[in-house]
Amino acid sequence: MKPFGLVVCAILMFAVFSFTVRAIGISPATIAFPYEAGVQHDIAFRIYNNEPDKRIISIGARGTLAPFMTCEKGGFLLEKGENRDFICKLTIPKSAIEPGDQEARVRVTANPITVQTNTGAMIGGVAAVESIVYVNVPYVGPWLSVGLDTRNVEPGEPVQATVKYESQGSEPVRRITTTVEILDKDNKTVQRWDEDAFDLTAGEKTEKLFATNTSQLPLGEYIFKATVKYARRTIEVTKHFIIGQVELEIVSIKPAKVLIGSIAKFTVRVKNLWDKDVSMTLWLEVPKDGTILGKVGTNLLGIGPSQDKEIEVYMDTAGIPLGSYDVRGRLEYEGKTTEKIETSGLTITGPEKEKPSALVNWTMFGFIILLLIIIIILIAQRRKKDDE
Repeated sequence: MKPFGLVVCAILMFAVFSFTVRAIGISPATIAFPYEAGVQHDIAFRIYNNEPDKRIISIGARGTLAPFMTCEKGGFLLEKGENRDFICKLTIPKSAIEPGDQEARVRVTANPITVQTNTGAMIGGVAAVESIVYVNVPYVGPWLSVGLDTRNVEPGEPVQATVKYESQGSEPVRRITTTVEILDKDNKTVQRWDEDAFDLTAGEKTEKLFATNTSQLPLGEYIFKATVKYARRTIEVTKHFIIGQVELEIVSIKPAKVLIGSIAKFTVRVKNLWDKDVSMTLWLEVPKDGTILGKVGTNLLGIGPSQDKEIEVYMDTAGIPLGSYDVRGRLEYEGKTTEKIETSGLTITGPEKEKPSALVNWTMFGFIILLLIIIIILIAQRRKKDDE
């Protein structure tokens, strides 16, 4: 083999070795059981310690099937390179479980052992691995799943919602009734539809469209809400949408208080009220009696659909006198501007007066005491002369 080929093989072997030797392993990685109500399964697992040191093992379970599963207790020691078997018992419930794929994730955590050294305690990293146990719970009897789709629209454009139905059970779904509402920001109904009852055979899918004109609705955020009832069950699904053009909002400008001539940091919260990416430039100004005392702008920034974003802006306050000032924020985007005034958004303060140090205080105190002693001595000498 040529030298280059030998080098490549060596690199590949090193990579494989590096990524496989340090790990905690578990088998099987996944296992599935059919739904048989009340049946108990003893599931055998094996743990492999491929870590470079011994570990203390803990075992747990999570997921929809976890309440119906018990595993052997952990807390045992697993030496480097050692493996060990353990059992989990799963009892498939007769009820209190939803149809569809349900799972329990058996989690094995390999905790490091603290080693005391001359320089202190050394602790290795925690390693963990999971095995997934699946049970497919059938949809017995009538069973319906419901979805809802809509999108943002411009003023005057019709808005529509699509309600999607799927009969997933083993029997037909009878007398499906649907009520669709548009709710405003105060959760008040501004539009309502009541659909006539209909049936679906087992496995059948269908969609229904609900639409209205938005010319009579104010700009803003709304909610489509679909309430579907069948066989004494009720399903509610909701979806938000916006009526309006591309619009950004300055939600807040966090005030800044700094020393005169220093750098002020502002945190500006911006919200995109549209469902598309928008490019923008943010400006901050300090106006005073028709004059701009300070101004700073950002580079072109992006904000995602319906995103709420915080932007940090830094302004040099050199030349701005002491005092409290309003801060005006302005967004420029898509040929539009949005402004917000933050009252007293910037406060410029002077440097604090230095407090006398303890040494200075004691020096002054000693000087005063010495002065008093001298005065007392002089008074005493004066009286002595007068007595003579």
